[in-house]
Amino acid sequence: MPEYTKISFNHRKDISDYLNSRYDGQYGWKLSTRFERALNQLAQRCAGLQAPQSHETQNLLELIKNKQEKAHKLFKEAQIAIRTARFDNAHALLNQIKTLWPTMSELENIKRKLAKTQADYEKHMQKASQTYSGKHLTTALQFAESALGICPDSAKTDSSASK
Repeated sequence: MPEYTKISFNHRKDISDYLNSRYDGQYGWKLSTRFERALNQLAQRCAGLQAPQSHETQNLLELIKNKQEKAHKLFKEAQIAIRTARFDNAHALLNQIKTLWPTMSELENIKRKLAKTQADYEKHMQKASQTYSGKHLTTALQFAESALGICPDSAKTDSSASK
């Protein structure tokens, strides 16, 4: 079985010289000239292919990075919205993230966290309101503080606890 070797541009002259010496005279010269021409054409074709791909690839990479950066920014905003009990805002932000980057690894986890946080927070706030209406102030305060523990930056919880 013949042995194949990769031809690099450093060996180009050696191959041309080999063709000239192996096939004496004009035939060797024609072979080496054809070989040189073929290599030049191949190099031009490769260069022509690489330039547009490189530019297209760069543009695509920039688009991907921009979308990822925007998704991460929205993700942070959604986390803040959850901490401040702005659940409708958090849902809207997560929908924007899903549009930008549907396969974002953290997306499903934060959706579950949002659903659980919202349910727990609303449950505690509802109990705080009910016990406050029933004049059970100590119990109302405990539920409001529990809600505040769930959403520490919540203005809604702060105003309920101070009533």
